[in-house]
Amino acid sequence: MDEKAEEELQNQLEFLDTDNVDKRNLKSRASRKVSFAPASSNEELDLKESKDEGFEDGEGMDIKEGEDGEMKLVAGLKKTDKKKKKKKFMLPWGFVFVGWGAGFITIGYAFYLTIQVAGGFGKEKATEWLQTMGCSLIQDILFSQPIKVLCLATFYALVIKKPDKEDENPGTPLLKGDEEYIHERLTEEELKDPDKLEALEQQKMMCPVKPPDLDDIAEARDIRFKEMKMNSVLKEIWLYMTFLLILFMMGYGNVNPDSYYIQHSVRSVFLNADYNGGTSFGSINTIPNFWSHVRGTFVPSLYTPDFDNGEPDLVNGRQKYIADKSHILLGTARLRQLRVYDDSCKLQPVMEETIHHCRDEYSAADDVEISYDIGWEEYNRTIGIEHDRDPYLKPWKYRYWDDTDSDPQYVKITVYYGGRFVVEFGNNLEADLEMLQFLEENMWVDQQTRAVFFEFAVYNPVSNVHIFAMNLVEFLTVGGSVPFVSIRCMVLDHYYGVFAYFVMAAEAAFCLFLLWFLFKEARNLKREKKQYFKSLGNWFEMITLGLAIGGVVGYFYKLFVSMRLMEALNETPNEFHSFQYLAYWDDIYMSMVGVLVFLATIKFSKLLRFNKKMLLLSHTISNFATELSMFMVMFGVVYMAFGSFCFLNFYIMYEYSNFLLTLESLFGTLLGKFDFKALVQADRVLGPMFFFFYVLLVMWTLVNMFVAIICDGFARAREAQAQMENELEIVDFMMDRFKQYTGTGEKRIKAEVKVHKYIEGVEDVQRDCDEMKHKLDDMVGRLNDFIVNTKRADKELFGDPDEAMGKPRVIYTG
Repeated sequence: MDEKAEEELQNQLEFLDTDNVDKRNLKSRASRKVSFAPASSNEELDLKESKDEGFEDGEGMDIKEGEDGEMKLVAGLKKTDKKKKKKKFMLPWGFVFVGWGAGFITIGYAFYLTIQVAGGFGKEKATEWLQTMGCSLIQDILFSQPIKVLCLATFYALVIKKPDKEDENPGTPLLKGDEEYIHERLTEEELKDPDKLEALEQQKMMCPVKPPDLDDIAEARDIRFKEMKMNSVLKEIWLYMTFLLILFMMGYGNVNPDSYYIQHSVRSVFLNADYNGGTSFGSINTIPNFWSHVRGTFVPSLYTPDFDNGEPDLVNGRQKYIADKSHILLGTARLRQLRVYDDSCKLQPVMEETIHHCRDEYSAADDVEISYDIGWEEYNRTIGIEHDRDPYLKPWKYRYWDDTDSDPQYVKITVYYGGRFVVEFGNNLEADLEMLQFLEENMWVDQQTRAVFFEFAVYNPVSNVHIFAMNLVEFLTVGGSVPFVSIRCMVLDHYYGVFAYFVMAAEAAFCLFLLWFLFKEARNLKREKKQYFKSLGNWFEMITLGLAIGGVVGYFYKLFVSMRLMEALNETPNEFHSFQYLAYWDDIYMSMVGVLVFLATIKFSKLLRFNKKMLLLSHTISNFATELSMFMVMFGVVYMAFGSFCFLNFYIMYEYSNFLLTLESLFGTLLGKFDFKALVQADRVLGPMFFFFYVLLVMWTLVNMFVAIICDGFARAREAQAQMENELEIVDFMMDRFKQYTGTGEKRIKAEVKVHKYIEGVEDVQRDCDEMKHKLDDMVGRLNDFIVNTKRADKELFGDPDEAMGKPRVIYTG
């Protein structure tokens, strides 16, 4: 064989060196024994051995016997008649989501059916059934099912499955989807034909195998990195959206949409006197009005009214429905009074001869902490009185705050402590009216009374809402009284109704998300160490996680308190049970959840940082932060000046009765809420003058300056962002991926036609000459500037009137 044919054979062998494992093995086996010399007996033996060892599968080399008995080595890939195996039918990979969705739906529905079936058994049987099912599930997963699988797999492998038969002639190596044969197989005789070799060379030139373009590789690498980053951002967005949705479910699950109407209904019963005519709660301003409201409105509203024909409503009465027959009274209601000692205030020496009795405002120092006899009469402390043996003596007994389950409460005037003197109602209407008559005759409320609380709790069975009311009448030292209303709606039982199981699943998922976020932040803290606390975003994360942990702790503690309170209520339904402590923890829990939902929603904007328009707000704030801080100093000075003026001159108005209310009223004036007539009535001269200057300086000047600062910062932010580009085009990426999933998209990288321009090379001598020319031009320019500056200086010193002095002298022109 000539050298050209031998070279062609070697090229074909190198062609087999690709990424295909079968082809690499083929080449390695062919390289063991390749001979083109005339075949001798020993060489025939070697070729036969090589055929037996390396080419028994019929790949790569064909050894044929020629006419003269010589073994011929033929290069190429041998074609076989064996049909290729059909590829397995596979659905698009997007059906993975369909499978996962079906799995989650199946699990959720099975969980729903399990809870529904267990609920029908009762508490004890349901608990035993769930325990049995859990033990059975653990036994199946860990013991019985693995043994069954192993036994079945062994039986299938030894008995049913047939052993694989090796194919003696598997045929040509299977090509990949992006591979093809460059040319057909050439025999040794064809390799000796010059025409065949020339045609082969032309075919190679038509289909050259060249390395990919470096620009295409760099572009593909950048696109792939961007796709990886966008995939990460999308996963983070979808994960956080799921967490946010769960957080919304937990937050909104603690609030009933009908709470406003429920509160309005309770107000109409106990405050507005719509069901039992008499004195409304808001009209209480004297002690007689107080007794009129309690006797005619409050106590009768605790009971179910009779039918129109005068017959009692026994059914609703046994269930302790109140006057509207929509809410159930939980336990009983009570009045709680706080008093001060007589002659507790200090008088001026001048007034001591004319004033004999003076009662101070309520405070811890003047709070009454002793028990009395009927009519607030002193009794012998050594003998004592058993107040609990007689219901008419109980209202005169002093009780500590832990005896009454009451905590300090801040209202309009001051802070009132828990405990003190208590009267309970709500078991029998006639007995309650007799008690009220007795208390009014013995002046249970007198001039030493500073506050009386109206405490009761009702339940709406339709909406599953508990309502706790702690209304208050404050008797002032200056005369009269001030009513204060506090009605709180609470959702204590979250696992109620159709969505109970979804709430349970959401709470479990929230705990899992919280553990994941804690692990993530702990990992970042371990990696960054002290640098972790220098980032504002990390502090934001820590505050959010702290509120989340506090919300979880508060939720479980509130659940514990509510369960304990419900147990006590079931044991003693005819006694008063205070919901104040539970309402206090419910307020704390809802406050933490509200702040957490707010911060978590604000944090979502951080995930949209890839789009420059989404960052416009933060960039605007950062641009005007310095100017705004300086402006707020001046605004505060002017605002405090007007506040001091209004407090000192219009203190007879309620809006300006104290300094804090004055500042609030001035801020409301900025928003357009003011009463000009009241200002004129307070002072005919200073009222209009104050209003004119306040509108001129604050509402027109300072507010417009504030708006101008914001507009300037916004303009600078828009100008800076106009020169920026979006870091990631998430929307386009999502649309492209959607098109790829549906089969309507294009290739990820479009093959653009590159135009290559030919640039003639520059010789070294020419490059040196060009560089010298640039240096000379620069030197001449500098020299001309020196001459002009020198002559200008001479003109200023000597006053030369030559007009041409300012013209530059041209020394050299290229």
